[in-house]
Amino acid sequence: MTWISNNGSWVTLTGGVTVMIGSFIAVLGVFLSSKSSETKSDEIASLSRQNAELSAKVAAYATGGNSYFYLHVNDYGTDNPTADIRHEGDNPIRDAEIIIFDVTGQIPDIASGQTTRYDLENAPQVTVRVAVSYPHGARHLTQFPFERNPSNSFYAYFIHVYANNGNVRQQLQLEKVEGTWQQAYVVERDDEGTLRPLTQHFDDAFTEDQIGRLKHQVTQRQ
Repeated sequence: MTWISNNGSWVTLTGGVTVMIGSFIAVLGVFLSSKSSETKSDEIASLSRQNAELSAKVAAYATGGNSYFYLHVNDYGTDNPTADIRHEGDNPIRDAEIIIFDVTGQIPDIASGQTTRYDLENAPQVTVRVAVSYPHGARHLTQFPFERNPSNSFYAYFIHVYANNGNVRQQLQLEKVEGTWQQAYVVERDDEGTLRPLTQHFDDAFTEDQIGRLKHQVTQRQ
């Protein structure tokens, strides 16, 4: 990993400040020109808007803006399964932490209504850190965080992504349907307990009942 990759936020902020200083010098040039006061005022207003837009872009690039990522499992049940990072948005996300809870054994009680909350404190968990996730980049976790040698036909995971620009939670289920592993997941933004849907995925083999069960479980607060 290069020095720029490790210090991307600092480089971005420095570059943004440099550009803004250049814009300020341009404003001074407007004052010193022989243009009319009305023209000067219009140009100053335009440069101010440009500076504001640039500042917002620099901040979004440094913090992640509205970008987010989630996990998608490929080749499950084979010798080389991968957990791919799927990045949505135009800004990179840095220094993210992913905590993956295995809640397979809790699904029957959730589905029956015996309990309405996952017991994450006592669930087996794996923590993975992602230094940086870039837009439009193809990448998978170096560590496969799910059951690598499945002996059952069903697994369920609650995934929490902690990042500088907010938290994302994902509920993912892997199920063997007619001899083939299928997956379904729902991804939401968690804004201090207020959940906002982001994306979802259901393989074709999932039935309406299975889809409804997962969506119902997603409504439960953690």
